[in-house]
Amino acid sequence: MRVVFGVTQSSDAEVLAGALLWQNATQERWASEGELDIVTASVEVDAWCADTRRFDGQRKKAWKSVINDFRTSTTRVGLQLQSTLRDSVHDLTSRMNALEHAIDAKQTPDQIDALIAAARPAAQTLWKQLHSSDAVGAAWEDLCRACLTEQPEWDSVSRTRDAFVHLASLSGYGSHMLSMQLSWVVMGEQHAVDGLSRSIDPHGPSTGQQMPLEERLALCAQYLALPGRARRHVVWFALRRAMLRQLKLSFGAIDFYYAPILHAVASGPQRGLLPAELQDDSPFALRQMPDENDVVLARVDLGSATMRDPVREAKDVLVGTLGLIRFNGANTGNWQLMTGFAHAVDDHVGHHEVFWARDEKPRLTYLEDPTPELLSERPATTGITQQHDHRARELRAAIRWCDEAEELGAAAATLLYVRVVELFASQLPQKQWYEFLDEYVKPGWVRDRMRRTICDVVYGALHPEGIFDRSSEVAALRAETYTYRGSFEETTPSAMISALARLAGTPGITGVLLVRVRGLQQLVGSQTAVQAWHDDLQEEWDALRARLRRVRNSLAHGGPYTDEVIDSLASYSQRLARTVLNWGIDAMKSEQDIGVIAADMRDTANAWAMEIPTAGSAPLAVFGSTLRP
Repeated sequence: MRVVFGVTQSSDAEVLAGALLWQNATQERWASEGELDIVTASVEVDAWCADTRRFDGQRKKAWKSVINDFRTSTTRVGLQLQSTLRDSVHDLTSRMNALEHAIDAKQTPDQIDALIAAARPAAQTLWKQLHSSDAVGAAWEDLCRACLTEQPEWDSVSRTRDAFVHLASLSGYGSHMLSMQLSWVVMGEQHAVDGLSRSIDPHGPSTGQQMPLEERLALCAQYLALPGRARRHVVWFALRRAMLRQLKLSFGAIDFYYAPILHAVASGPQRGLLPAELQDDSPFALRQMPDENDVVLARVDLGSATMRDPVREAKDVLVGTLGLIRFNGANTGNWQLMTGFAHAVDDHVGHHEVFWARDEKPRLTYLEDPTPELLSERPATTGITQQHDHRARELRAAIRWCDEAEELGAAAATLLYVRVVELFASQLPQKQWYEFLDEYVKPGWVRDRMRRTICDVVYGALHPEGIFDRSSEVAALRAETYTYRGSFEETTPSAMISALARLAGTPGITGVLLVRVRGLQQLVGSQTAVQAWHDDLQEEWDALRARLRRVRNSLAHGGPYTDEVIDSLASYSQRLARTVLNWGIDAMKSEQDIGVIAADMRDTANAWAMEIPTAGSAPLAVFGSTLRP
């Protein structure tokens, strides 16, 4: 196995090991919210090329958005992957450029449809190449190069990491267990090294000694070069308010088990009746599944295949099956899907999420709940309870839609969030919802995105997951940065800026987290850097808003769409809806039209942006007057 590049003794593998840890390969993204990785952008192009509906002028902006997303994604892949995909990317890009030119030139629908049909083979060729081991290997090399430099850069690490994770998932290497195994191999855990070696050659000798880092990287590359092996995938779900009168009921690929009986069988002499993946004593298996009297467990057997997202596919099978019953006149309100799952690969459960009833997730205790205080502090919004006030009725509807959207899948939630925006945009004369967003919401979104990024990075660094602190210094810095008000923490912009400046030198801030902190420090390192960040976010907004418009129209009017792109818009669309909903609440409190509130928010954000060059310092440029005493 050739060693692709040399690794010095001083190289720190912790960044690479951290980049290899993921829970859901198809939904987790590290790069900026507006960026699409090459896999997601290519899936979207293929879906639009496959659409057989006749081109019309209403699809002009949607097609230009698809083309722009694809073109941008190809410029942000690593050098090795860029080289591997060069010919197929060049072919498809040329065809997309020709299509865009034809659209701009207002050629006839027949001419444009012919160009779309001609681009389909190129899209399929690229899609096939993205499934190849060569593409995964190239993405692996790019990720290693990005992480193992002396000073890794966040943009490079996040982009190459996203490309590798999504390409690995295409080849069937997207499992959470594999992510942990690769991470352990990089860090030199001997059991992981031996396990990966046996996966490559079951009859090969054990290494028996610590491998140098560059040999461990080569071992990972050798494993990823193997043809994607079909594995048997079984996913377990739980349904509450349900029962069976026997142990098992089969329906095609789904076996339903009554939870109390299944647990009783597991502890009795008939344990052999359990499915293979529940036979062992895995801590992730049956003992993690609920056993209440109103719970039925659903075992979805997807068979042997190379799958990108087995859990999602299994959930689709289960929801579709139950939907057949529910929409055929038997909607009893029972058999409600709980959150959580257990995913077994080749008869071994290796990944699970805790099972919870959707309305029983842990929240604040009753003593900590601030609802009474919040109700007392907001007497001006009691107008929302008026039964015959049209504006109050619309506001209640918007609140309900936002609340319901949180319990829905991404596609349905996106439609509801856009509906909230449409509701308030319609109150302004001659404003389409996307024009309303560009004029009124965009300026504040850019500003708040900058401030929120600082808040999120500082908070994440000072609040490690789990029960242990990163170091005593981190705990001390957290105490300086945050104060407690009951069960809530409070801080100030100046405290966060001070903490951010000190994080990079604080013991315990290492690996990927250190790279992220340094990347953010560069973004706020000078007023010039802040201005450049602001301008980049404006471009990101344009891409996101155009993407949201095309997805909304596709969902509402029957056009092409992909789950991957819808997922990429989930937090963006939710934030937009919540922003304009808060404006609606403010309008009711102040007894003003929402247009007045929206204009004030727009003007305030625009004034902040105009002051960036003359703010006096980078922190003042970001936080403006909120940072001044």
